[in-house]
Amino acid sequence: MHSIYGHWETNEAFEPLKHLAEKLFEVGGFHIQQQCEGARITIPASPETTPSFQELLEFRQARIARETPTD
Repeated sequence: MHSIYGHWETNEAFEPLKHLAEKLFEVGGFHIQQQCEGARITIPASPETTPSFQELLEFRQARIARETPTD
């Protein structure tokens, strides 16, 4: 990709990156289904894909901190 940067005539140069991303999703347990309007990604409920209560609390606290204006 780097060697032909700026000379791309189609988005075909991104195919290797697309395949790598798809493989990473699959390794992570995500299921990808190609559809005519795009891709559908399904994340099955499992201990590996379900956040713990502590993770949910930390996520909420971080979100609140980002949304709280600082003067």
